[in-house]
Amino acid sequence: MPNLPVEIYTHILSFAPPDTLRSCRLVNKILHSIATPVVFRHIRLEATGDSSQFINIAKSETLRPHVREISIDIWVELQIRYFADVPSEPPASFFRALPFLRVFSNLKTLNLKFNERCGKERDAGNDTYVEDYDFRYWVMWTVFSSLTGDWEAVFSQSIYEEIDAVLYDDGDQINGEEFFSSLQEEIENWPQLAPIELETLTIGNLADYNDPRLTGSEIFKRVLRAPSLTGLKLYVVFEQSEQPTREYIQLLRKYRFMNSLSNTWLAPEVAKKLRVLSLFCEDYWGWSPKMDLRKINPGPGPDSGLPKLEVLALGNFVLSDEWQADWFASLGRLNDHGGLRELYLDNCPIVYASNPPESFDINIHDYYDEFLEAQRAISDGVNRLFPLRWHEVLNHWADNMNGLKVLKMGRGDWVSSSIQYLACSSQKPEIESFNWDKIKRRFSRTNFMTYDCSPPANSFVEMADFKDVIYGIGINDDPFLSLSYVQFNAAYFPSYWPYWLSEDAEMEMKRSEEIDNQALSRIKSLVGGR
Repeated sequence: MPNLPVEIYTHILSFAPPDTLRSCRLVNKILHSIATPVVFRHIRLEATGDSSQFINIAKSETLRPHVREISIDIWVELQIRYFADVPSEPPASFFRALPFLRVFSNLKTLNLKFNERCGKERDAGNDTYVEDYDFRYWVMWTVFSSLTGDWEAVFSQSIYEEIDAVLYDDGDQINGEEFFSSLQEEIENWPQLAPIELETLTIGNLADYNDPRLTGSEIFKRVLRAPSLTGLKLYVVFEQSEQPTREYIQLLRKYRFMNSLSNTWLAPEVAKKLRVLSLFCEDYWGWSPKMDLRKINPGPGPDSGLPKLEVLALGNFVLSDEWQADWFASLGRLNDHGGLRELYLDNCPIVYASNPPESFDINIHDYYDEFLEAQRAISDGVNRLFPLRWHEVLNHWADNMNGLKVLKMGRGDWVSSSIQYLACSSQKPEIESFNWDKIKRRFSRTNFMTYDCSPPANSFVEMADFKDVIYGIGINDDPFLSLSYVQFNAAYFPSYWPYWLSEDAEMEMKRSEEIDNQALSRIKSLVGGR
């Protein structure tokens, strides 16, 4: 072996696939000592996988100190068929392994991923929502109480019984009392450790439901408000309706959830210390469902808002008002760079108009939403036009965001088409340890984590090569996608701006296009020169 610094070997090995890394540990003692921390730096626990490997690492005094990142995939089935008379079988082995999270004292990054479908409850005889709110609460309570060191089998059993959960072992339903009794005996031999000082928490497919059992608990507050937690990345999914238009739009839960974020996941105690924030939703949000960004840690003082933020990534966020340009410019005023350093906007348009139907029947008794209120205020199908334009926003940022060094606007790989392509392609790499069904699931809906990656070299994301599977695909920096406008209709999904505009309005938008592109070129030139 060449006599190179350990740091160089570590950097080289970080690009190697898992099989190569494991082989390196067998070459000699020197390479074994270098490769081992790389191999075990990031480990996974999958509900459908072999949990024994995770437990063995947790029990090993020589291996668990190397673990810095853990990804937990909570999907209880690889292939889930909704609205089918086939009940899911959550594996008991997964819930036996999950509390071992508490022993990884050097853990810095935790990634949780739920199923993409969420809902209140499972239908009798139909697994419409495999991971209903009760199931998700039990998982989240287990994770958070493990991080704080408060997990106990007796408490977990009480939740298990309260939510009427059922676990399976090799297809057979387990005896809950025996399961938790055995787990309690095992936990007595676990080391008693201090709370884990987590730095980054990511949650994929977070349900649009503010569960007070979790967000109102002390363990939730201790994890989210810990001084060490400076990175938060959330991908929110909305409850679906069998009807694709009005019924889906009128599902109230998502409106209440977005309104609650400033008091839960982005409470003032959290917002004051965050340095990295990624917030993506599977559908448009910001204007509808409304989220007033000024409600995040409000106040006139210098530590209001997100004063230490350095990196912001938003997905599907809709801009609508002039004050939002000021809000972005105010971010990071107390960090070491004098303002926001990196801004990523993935499919974030400006609302141009709202076209209400003749009637809009919805009950909004206990919450307020600007979108719904606007629809009720407009009669006779009169269109509401919004004056905000991209050139106004971009010029304001160019003049006021002097610390900005990265600006990416466009569209990321929301549907993970590159993963689908590779998984189905005869040209996919022959790597024995890769289960391609798991690969498709593992890398789907991950753009809220890979926003800062490079876009695929080829303009067609389907032609991305294997390195994109490993490192993720970033935002495709296309001016057409960067400077988009949408119109909302209370009975239909949003559509891009030329859909129904009058001739005068369409001419105005075309004039705006040229100015928008000039403003985009200007700010990119300024940012690129820093």
